[in-house]
Amino acid sequence: MKIAILGYSREGSSTLAFLKKQKQVFGKPQKEIEYWVLDQKKIPKLPTGIKSVIGKSYLKNLDRFDYIVRSPGVPYSTTELVQARQQGVKFSSLTKIFFELSPCPIIGVTGTRGKGTVATMLYRILKAAGKDVHLLGNIGIPALDLLPRLKKNSLVIYELSSFQLQDMTVSPHISILLHVSPDHLDSHKNFKEYVEAKGQIAAHQNKDDVVFYVDEDATTARLAMKGSGKKIKVSTKDFSLFEPSLLYLPAPHLFENAAVAATVALHLKVKLQTIRKSLASFSGNEFRLQSLGKKKGVQYFNDSAANNPLGTIAALKSFGTPIVLIVGGKNKGLDYKPLAREINKTNARAVILIGEIKDVLKSQIRKPSTFIAQSLKEAVQMARKQAHTNDVVLFSPGTSSFDMFKNFEDRGRQFTKLVQSLPS
Repeated sequence: MKIAILGYSREGSSTLAFLKKQKQVFGKPQKEIEYWVLDQKKIPKLPTGIKSVIGKSYLKNLDRFDYIVRSPGVPYSTTELVQARQQGVKFSSLTKIFFELSPCPIIGVTGTRGKGTVATMLYRILKAAGKDVHLLGNIGIPALDLLPRLKKNSLVIYELSSFQLQDMTVSPHISILLHVSPDHLDSHKNFKEYVEAKGQIAAHQNKDDVVFYVDEDATTARLAMKGSGKKIKVSTKDFSLFEPSLLYLPAPHLFENAAVAATVALHLKVKLQTIRKSLASFSGNEFRLQSLGKKKGVQYFNDSAANNPLGTIAALKSFGTPIVLIVGGKNKGLDYKPLAREINKTNARAVILIGEIKDVLKSQIRKPSTFIAQSLKEAVQMARKQAHTNDVVLFSPGTSSFDMFKNFEDRGRQFTKLVQSLPS
């Protein structure tokens, strides 16, 4: 049997290593399996005995394989993948394999923004409550690396993207649905496909499962109605367990994230005192409205994880002081007018534009002074000159990083380094 690992990044290499350790894979003994790796990019070194197709032709002749294990970075709706499925090739993924083999309940979190923060908040709460809890997703280790450490009484919090969810046929025992708005339209066929992918987190639940959802979002509420799980809505209007002032930054979207995490924790029988104490000590995830401290009286915030306009809009609403905003990156084919409108009416003192999308945004921003920078280094220097004492310099790109950086982490690390190099 021929098995192809499609995409050999962090997840792909973890999947191959895991499969090679199993006695049987997809019903066949290990000795009968021939492994291939398919990737567009060059791979420094492959394990001995592994065949490969590397380069532009990596998606040709997929019908030669019995199974293809897809990495999230390769869109499910790619023409060659659609044709392979029509020709009878079976598909799986690291996420699907993990769900099939996990001995413990899984708490899945998805949404266009906030899933990393909610996952981490909930993880901190459950850890403080003495639970054997583990965190997976963009902010953790590859899922299959974790499997040997799990027991029946463990809990897994899994941050799930649309790409991971798209071909799922099972949903988490506890699902968390946050706001859903247009994103990744450079990889999904359209917004409808993106929404349908997100909906998989609840669509396959049974009556013993539960889905928590934010009811202010009509799309999210509709998706939560899929499946047979119990529906529990979370609304900050009705939430009274604590005030926004408990949090390190009393921003509306952070308060909503905290309310969701707290509601799920209460469902899991965690004491309110533990919930409050955990959230009060939470100071934000790296690259998610992360405070970098003050330089010459100006506060710097690193929000590199804001990969879509909604994230930047939420960040802009988090401060009462004047803001110098650094925004821009890859053009993902989204509608950036709502972001421009928010910038026009916010208390932004100046806007520094970077990346592929800079000219689009410049044509739409009316109120604050706008400047174009050719690099992140130049943007930080421009922001420093525009900011006044007690202002906030906010790096919240509002789109993805791949025009200038490896990923949002690389982008965030470079911003932090640039800020740290500024005179105090």
